[in-house]
This record gives sequence, C-alpha cells and structure tokens, in this order.
Amino acid sequence: MRKQNKIYLYISNKANSKGFAFFFALDGEFWAK
Repeated sequence: MRKQNKIYLYISNKANSKGFAFFFALDGEFWAK
C-alpha cells in the first residue's frame, strides 16, 4: 500500500489533469476487483 501511494503521487505529479483522471479511474477499477 505504501509503495503504491508513492507511485500514485509520482504519476499524479507528472500527469496533467486528463492523465490523472485516467489513472484514477484505473486505480478505482483495480480496487473494485
């Protein structure tokens, strides 16, 4: 969980708003399964 948070922060810092929304949707789908 802690490592995933680091990856999440890294991607969110690099991505623009559209990229961030896309990643957030993928992350939500992952946790739904």
